[in-house]
Amino acid sequence: MFTYVFEIWQFQIIGAFLTGQAMPFKEPAKGQNRTGALLLYLTLAIVPAAVFIIGGVKIQNNWKEWRMERCLLDGEDYQVFADCEAERFEILGSDKYFLTEYAYALSRSGNLSASDSVCDFGLATIGNPSFLVLKGDNHVEREEYPQAREYYWRAFLTLPDRLLPLVRMARTYMLESDTVHLEAMKRFVRTFSTHVETESGKRLRDELEAMGSEP
Repeated sequence: MFTYVFEIWQFQIIGAFLTGQAMPFKEPAKGQNRTGALLLYLTLAIVPAAVFIIGGVKIQNNWKEWRMERCLLDGEDYQVFADCEAERFEILGSDKYFLTEYAYALSRSGNLSASDSVCDFGLATIGNPSFLVLKGDNHVEREEYPQAREYYWRAFLTLPDRLLPLVRMARTYMLESDTVHLEAMKRFVRTFSTHVETESGKRLRDELEAMGSEP
């Protein structure tokens, strides 16, 4: 619920201000030290504010650096990108896009076990089906096709309007030279209607139809 709010430093400053304003403060009774009471009030207001602001600045700086380093993915420098983002995992680990890109870079650089760990963390904390697809891809890299299909099918059941898991499943049949199941998947996708047809969906359908037809 609060993940997005805690990632935006402007919201953190507002939260710190509201926290300080919400702190109870009573006029000291006659004879009590007004200065001590005021210092206590200021401490209770300033400490939470400092924690919010320092944390917000740290998150914002790491977010900017991650965005700048995403060009490494375009250049297919997967190992370099993974090394750069390893130190940001503890800070940006609540961001779905960061975790997805980090897990993908680890997989493409050959660190399949580390990629699986990031995917498991993303599934436990965020639950996005993209991590299921990534874990399926990792099993394909290991040539563990039945396990890959389990993850692809789970991803499809989570978001049954998406074609990507179905096409990935079909690819495992092609890699196993299982033409019976491959043709069955093609027939299923031909009759499968998504709620919204997109260009990416059309490309996926074309990719599926081309499977098994290469010499």
